[in-house]
Amino acid sequence: GEERIAPSLVVDGQRLHTGSRAKGLSLVDDYSQSLQVGNRAWFTGGTIDFSVSFTENGASFSWNFDNLEFSCADDCPTQTTTPWILFVEDSANFDEGSNNQENYLHVNHQANQVSGTNGTVILEVPETWDGEDMKAILLIDWEIEKESGNGFHDSLPGIGIATLLSLLAAVPLVRTRHQ
Repeated sequence: GEERIAPSLVVDGQRLHTGSRAKGLSLVDDYSQSLQVGNRAWFTGGTIDFSVSFTENGASFSWNFDNLEFSCADDCPTQTTTPWILFVEDSANFDEGSNNQENYLHVNHQANQVSGTNGTVILEVPETWDGEDMKAILLIDWEIEKESGNGFHDSLPGIGIATLLSLLAAVPLVRTRHQ
C-alpha cells in the first residue's frame, strides 16, 4: 500500500514541520518562528506572475518568473527550476475520516508538473469535496547544484547535495455555474 506520513508544512523550502501537535505554544507560534528566520535563499526580489482564465477547453494558467533578482550576481551556481500547479481545496468536510476529523484544511487534490520559467497550459480543474473553495497554487521547486570537489564525501549522495526552495503563488478558482 501507500506510505502514510504525518501532516507536514514546509516553510521557505527549508524548515519542515511535521505532525499536528505544537512544539511551542501553538502551531501558529511554531510557524511564526520559522517565518521570522527569514528567507535564506539567494533571490532578493523580482516578481512572479500567475493567472488563470477560463475557456471552452478548460482553465488556462499562465506563469512567469523570468525576472527574479539574485544576490549572487554573476557568480551564481547552476540552478534548476521546476514549476508545478497544485489544486488545493481550502476546507473539505469528510465525516468518514480515519482520524476523527470532519473538516480537513488545505486538501491537495492534484499536482501538475509544467515546464519553463514562463508559459501557459490548459488544465481541467478537479471537483471539490464540497463548496467552491478550490485554489490553484504555483509552486516552484528550485534546486541549486553543489559544486563538485575533490573530497571523499563529494561523491556520496545525501542530504545537503541540493537546496530546495519553494516559491508559492495562488489564485482562487471561482467559476460561475451554468444551469
